[in-house]
Amino acid sequence: MIVSAIVAAALLVAQPDQTPPTPPVQQGPTVALDDIVVTGPNQAAVETFVGRLTDPGRRGANRGQIARWGEPLCLRVIGGVHEDNERLTAAIEAVFVSLNIRVDRPRCRPNAMVVIADDAPGFAQVFAARYRNRFFQNQRQEQSEFVAASAPVRWEHRTRVGSAGRSPLIDERVSRTSGEPIELPDSRITQSTAERIERAVVVVDADQVDVVRLDALAAYIAFVTLVDAPVQASWPGQDSILNLFAVSGKAPCGLTDWDRAFIEGLYSIRTDLLFAMQRTELELRMAARLNATP
Repeated sequence: MIVSAIVAAALLVAQPDQTPPTPPVQQGPTVALDDIVVTGPNQAAVETFVGRLTDPGRRGANRGQIARWGEPLCLRVIGGVHEDNERLTAAIEAVFVSLNIRVDRPRCRPNAMVVIADDAPGFAQVFAARYRNRFFQNQRQEQSEFVAASAPVRWEHRTRVGSAGRSPLIDERVSRTSGEPIELPDSRITQSTAERIERAVVVVDADQVDVVRLDALAAYIAFVTLVDAPVQASWPGQDSILNLFAVSGKAPCGLTDWDRAFIEGLYSIRTDLLFAMQRTELELRMAARLNATP
């Protein structure tokens, strides 16, 4: 099982980047954000929720950004019985569609893999060792957290820094005269680059999810596929699908208003803003969405 799943997961890292080059987006020194009016008591709780689910990234809070998908998702579920894999795939894709997330055509090459593993810890250890460079960029802490996670579902995203448009990675854009990487203009608010998710692997422990409803599991997997969140066992105490495996309390059956507000806000904010600006706008959009919900 581990060997076959690893071979299938290799599809995630063996594909060349086929994104067509386009000119970089030039940004000015200032950016005018849309006016968002927020009322009600949710703001502090929203800030906590967003803070737990967003990571400034490897370049720090003042330079990093919140990663998200820029291309359609091509999902593949492996490891279980074929019929079960097909049902789970359809259920996850239905959640993507409900969030207006683009799903690629049938028979596409997968960029998001869900592995149903009988030995999830063993698979995680082998995967982390084999793809320590391509997925984990040789970061031992990230590898250790992925392997040590004890929750029924664990995940890892591969992100890359590209231009804020759809052009190739900045480190691939070199000067014709000097051969050095081209420095594109930044400002105190925006960057000419953006952090993008390009691959994701989600490992599901078959022994721990056999009592979970299909629609709830699909919503959980959809959330952690779309969001480059830290792998951790505890989550904020709000009504969220992330509490699906909580030891106490009633578990949600699908995405909640909090979950949808977070994802909709995340995928509507500008990609070129710095992390602090992105998080502030995400908090405002999320709070406005929640306060507008009857």
